[in-house]
Amino acid sequence: MSHRIVRTCHRVGSTALLLVVAACGGGSSGSGGEAPPSVAELGTPTYIGGFPSYAASGYLDGDGHLDAVVADGATAQVRVLLGNGDGTFTSVAPVGFGLSASLRQVALGYFDVDPYLDLAVLDDANKLHAFLGLGDGTFAPSPGGITDFAPSAVEDMTSGDFDEDGLDDIAVTTSVGVFVMLCNGNGSFAKTAASPITVGSSPSSIATGFMSNVHDDLLVGDGTDNTVTQLYGNGMGDFFLGTSAVVTAPNAIRIASSRTYVLTSALVGSRLHVLQFTGGQLQDMPGSPVTFPEHVGLDLQVVRSSVFERSLIATLFKNPDVTGLLVQVDLDAIGAPLDVTELGTSETPWLRGCSGDFVEGDPAEDAAFTLPYVGEIRVTTPR
Repeated sequence: MSHRIVRTCHRVGSTALLLVVAACGGGSSGSGGEAPPSVAELGTPTYIGGFPSYAASGYLDGDGHLDAVVADGATAQVRVLLGNGDGTFTSVAPVGFGLSASLRQVALGYFDVDPYLDLAVLDDANKLHAFLGLGDGTFAPSPGGITDFAPSAVEDMTSGDFDEDGLDDIAVTTSVGVFVMLCNGNGSFAKTAASPITVGSSPSSIATGFMSNVHDDLLVGDGTDNTVTQLYGNGMGDFFLGTSAVVTAPNAIRIASSRTYVLTSALVGSRLHVLQFTGGQLQDMPGSPVTFPEHVGLDLQVVRSSVFERSLIATLFKNPDVTGLLVQVDLDAIGAPLDVTELGTSETPWLRGCSGDFVEGDPAEDAAFTLPYVGEIRVTTPR
């Protein structure tokens, strides 16, 4: 099976070309040898300063426009960006109460009983901080909302309603395993008795979603063991060790439509796996993995490319010149990788993104990506 890059996606009727990426450089490639699109084609930039990286999206101020929160690695603050409905944002006062270390991850969820989204922040001091949303895009510190994992080193986190009580809970990967944190309803969390759950040698990335049953499951990536492992939930906050798949250097994990998407990252080269839970096993879909032999994988988002179809948008960069690359991988009707489109390049890499629908009236789902070295965030819509 041969594969190549295309600049745009072409289909004739129900027939499409199955593609996997070969070399994706910053110079000319693809049909006609034209130059790749510039990052300026990815939407109007919103300058937010600092070093924006990890991001999450949700409705924060009640105006019906999707908003975003972005961790600023330069100031140990969370930038709050209120969506304008056209792919641009208005920056409001950042959240920085009690945050003094570099930020590792952010998540939005309902951590108390009011109807406003709340904020969880994981930092390099191995602490989880919770902030309660006030419904206008601002947040207040949660009393008792700081959880200390020291001496364990934290890696990543994800949120979901693990005990199905209507409140969102948190799962955190650490150097000693996965901690499941059940929400108390007031912005604080309690570790389950089974925490930490031992998963591999060095659990790092983690995602929440429905995989093999009707309850939230967890999928944990381990870059030392080169595995992704399912922890299946019972809807009561308990998780049990499930099946594993061999995936070299799993970096970013997403779960959607009962499928798992994993972007791997090596010093040179990366792969994008589309895994499906079949016969009790996690297995690659036809055409998976998609390979990027010259690029390092950074982050991955699952979006709608039309009303019914899904696409993956991945951020990568190329060593040694650290040129950023944004690609779209379309999926066919059964979820297998279909074709690849290079959306744009940048002199600096994108680091993180948050999927959503930032441009109103478009049947596709947009994704916002941070450009840390210039302190910007931009929105792209799948082609």
